[in-house]
Amino acid sequence: MGEALWDCLPDGRKIGGAPANFAYHVSQYGIESRVISAVGKDDLGREILDTFTTMGLNTDYIQTVDFPTGTVDVTLDEKKIPHYNIVQGVAWDNIPWTSLRELELFASVPSPNVVRCLAALSSISSMLSLIHPILTRYSISICARISSLPKC
Repeated sequence: MGEALWDCLPDGRKIGGAPANFAYHVSQYGIESRVISAVGKDDLGREILDTFTTMGLNTDYIQTVDFPTGTVDVTLDEKKIPHYNIVQGVAWDNIPWTSLRELELFASVPSPNVVRCLAALSSISSMLSLIHPILTRYSISICARISSLPKC
């Protein structure tokens, strides 16, 4: 749950967002995963959805909203140290829920993991406080539990 965005690096764009990256990597072990996020009604949003579909990620919980798709502008200083500008007022910071029942159904699957990162810095954290009882009821961890993944 959280950001699905573009990292705009000096050498081009790459899909970013820890929750989306986590969902993709666990899916590579055959674990069913979902990304709960939002993208804009723009080319960048459509490209994220197309890329996730191509990668085999389920996009059922990614909503399209009237905010621009999130980006992080990455620059390198003279010592090649990266600096990040996390653009505010973007789609992943405005994830709508038409029904908490949707989330409750999602949360009821056996032993799901919920990962959130940048979202904790934003207004989405207020949404998390609303859904915390649901998460607690189903014993969902708010951090990534990767200890059960097969070792490489």
